[in-house]
Amino acid sequence: MDKLATALITGLLVACTTQAPTNAQLPAEAAAAGGPKAEERPTLVRVELALVDAAARARLAERLGPDSPLAHADALVAVRHQIEAGWHIYWQNPGDSGLRTKLEITPTHARPGPILYPAPDAFASDGGQVSYGWGHEAVLFVPLAELGEHPSLELTSSYLACADSCIPGSTKLVAKLDELPTASDPTILAMLERVPEPAGDRLTASWADGKLIVEPHAELQLVELFPFAADTAILGKQIAEGRTLELHYRFTGPPPDGAQGVLRSTIAGETRWLELAVPWPAT
Repeated sequence: MDKLATALITGLLVACTTQAPTNAQLPAEAAAAGGPKAEERPTLVRVELALVDAAARARLAERLGPDSPLAHADALVAVRHQIEAGWHIYWQNPGDSGLRTKLEITPTHARPGPILYPAPDAFASDGGQVSYGWGHEAVLFVPLAELGEHPSLELTSSYLACADSCIPGSTKLVAKLDELPTASDPTILAMLERVPEPAGDRLTASWADGKLIVEPHAELQLVELFPFAADTAILGKQIAEGRTLELHYRFTGPPPDGAQGVLRSTIAGETRWLELAVPWPAT
């Protein structure tokens, strides 16, 4: 692990430090991965910070509604992960394998809200396992409220970069908010569009024999669900019949709390990302 940790330090941003978790923290394929010698390994993920410009932040806050973590935020920090071609990192639910990308935040003169994860893409392995994450570039967002004088931020992003093998990394950044660049480039705007909004009254859902049957209203077309991680509710088949989406669950204990996941849907040919949050069935 000393060689691996040394490799991950090489080439990262100034003021960043890199650490590697132990094999016990990794999935089997990551712990067993050999790969090239440590000194030959490239930098796979570069992490940078920026502030989302006020207009883009206001549009997202309006879309997410008055109950969102962004409703009373004074700033929105974009945590940009630039990923080596052919590699990917993982969403908050990594799926059948992988480790979720985690942010640890220590602010000064500011209060952070819940991290906003944009909707992921799906990656299927030759063995049929499906994982969720992003390739090329991923941006996570951190709302900040109650800004005081000279607010600053210490942030650590921990991630697992995978292609044919997996390499863990951890990047630490320290920044003063008033020194961060303001960003509204196409990648930032595209990732903001992937932050899911509440489905609200745009659909109805009902449970029947372990199936959640979701029916959209108006011209909305449901495509698939990216499930949130849940220990006792395992999502199996997803069946789209007409405009209805059937989600087949297997329960291994009491139903979990919280939402089911993120729906990919379309309306008039445009993709919309909606958070599906309906009551779980009573035990």
